[in-house]
Parts: sequence; structure tokens; C-alpha cells
Amino acid sequence: MLVDIESLVNAVKSYKGVKRKLIIGELARIISKDCKFEDAGWFQVDDKYVLITVDGIAEDLVIADPELSGFYCVLVNVNDVVAKGGKPLAFSAVVASSSSDIRRKITLGIKRALESYGLRCAKMHTNPDTSTNGVSGTVVGITENPIPSSTAQSGDKLIIAIDTNGKFGDKRWIRTFDTVSGLNKEEILKRIEAMLELSKSQLVNAAKDISMPGVIGTVAMLCESSQKGAVIDVEKIPKPSGADLTNWLLAYPSFGFIVTTDDKRATKVLEIFREKGYQAEITGEITSTSEVSMRYGGEKRTVFDIKRDRIFG
Repeated sequence: MLVDIESLVNAVKSYKGVKRKLIIGELARIISKDCKFEDAGWFQVDDKYVLITVDGIAEDLVIADPELSGFYCVLVNVNDVVAKGGKPLAFSAVVASSSSDIRRKITLGIKRALESYGLRCAKMHTNPDTSTNGVSGTVVGITENPIPSSTAQSGDKLIIAIDTNGKFGDKRWIRTFDTVSGLNKEEILKRIEAMLELSKSQLVNAAKDISMPGVIGTVAMLCESSQKGAVIDVEKIPKPSGADLTNWLLAYPSFGFIVTTDDKRATKVLEIFREKGYQAEITGEITSTSEVSMRYGGEKRTVFDIKRDRIFG
């Protein structure tokens, strides 16, 4: 179905996956006035950097599909570490529900994901005395060269890489695009290797995994972290054949990354992503403005101005 650019802009700006990020800044600045809103944090130990991230799953997904929420608790934390160029090492989680059935299904989903990723479970905790249903997890990883979200440079090429061989699964307002379930462990690790190789070879300036806000929202988050703007050519964004464009722009793909790099390194970056099973394209560029804009159907519109439309609040 054909859609106009105004409809796309409105869909992205009004999407709950984008709007729910607004509270992050208020809380983050209690801890640090200089928060960069990274996917994962890191600290140096000898000649390596230890990466650590924590993420919780929206209760709507926990209620709609407890087992999938457990699986995604592993997936989203792994992606946060991988987006920084890190090799995931271990996982831990808190499972919270007064329902034994929900707790069991969440844990089964975690187990399935750990087996899929070949990841060790270091610690689990349960909370049965709660009025809500939730699962939150942590992944620890390691790298020699962390890739920040906050170091995109004006003039950088914007590269979007997504594994487009999957299936959609709407869970209430959450739009999942599952590409992991159909892969064996070797193929999953192959996808992860792409970001590790980019980190090792220092081929990109900034990176972020495509998450709950969808592809456009994630570009806006990277731009806010870097205090830059971007122009995104929507028609160049990798997309499954026949997928509805609006749904795709709001989807959460199992494997999807956004990186920025200069002209000289862009070809090699595309080559690495494609070798590892991604559809990857140069889909725009980073600008010195504060505007995150889309080009589509011969028209251009600003989606966010990060000076006034802050994603992180």
C-alpha cells in the first residue's frame, strides 16, 4: 500500500516505542549530568574493556507472550553489547511475577535464548511478591575497541544493516521481527561477528542497535547522543519483500544495526555486513544540523529536531 511522507512522519513520532524513551533523561541526569545514552557502558581492565548493559521487557509483551519476553530479555541485552563491538560473555536476570505459570514461561524463554546464543547464565533472581509481571536482564561482554553512539561525525555515511529474513509478530503495540528462531547457533554467532569485526578493524565512528523505537527512532537516538542531525533515504532502508513500510519503520528486528563511517571505509563496512548475512545499504548521511529528516517519494520532511524534540527527554 502506498503511503505519503506525512503519514510516515506522524507514525514514527506518535509511536509508543519512541515516546516511552522520554523519561530516560530525567533519571539519567540524577546519576550523571553528562550522560551519553549509550546502549551499554564500559570500563577498562588492563588492555580490554568490560561492557555491561541492563534492559527490561515491556510488561505488555510479558503478558502477551511470557516465553517470548524471556527470549527477548536475552536478545535485547546481547544486541546492546554487540552494538558496542563487544563479545557477550554472560547473562543474568530478575524474573518477577506472582503467577507461577508466567514465571516458568519466562524462564523457558530465557533458557531457549541462552542455548541459541551459546551464552552462559551467571545469576538469576526471582520476585514472586509483586503486583506486576516483568523480566529484566544484564549481559556482560568484552572488547578492545568500544564503539560509542556519541561520536558520529558530520558528513559520515549512514549505514543500516538488517537481517531481513524473518517474520513479523505483533504483541499488543510491540512490533517484533524475528530472525533468530530460524537460525542455528552458528548462524547467530555469524551475525554477531559483523559488529565485532567492525570494532576490531576500527571501521566505524558510531553505532547503535535498532531497538524499540524502530529504525528512524534509533537513528534519532544516535543523533541525539552525537549532537548531530541526519538525512535518511527511506527507500534505501533494507526491507523484507512485501513488508508494509509503516510497520517496518516501527519494527524491532532481531538483528539490526545502524553505523556511521566515512567514504573511504563505507565499502568495507557494507562488505562485512553482507558477508555475515545482513542486507546493508548506505541510507543517508550525518549532518551538522540538529534535524533528523526523511526523504521519501521525492519529498523531504523533518521528523525530529533534537534541540526541541529530544528522544531521551
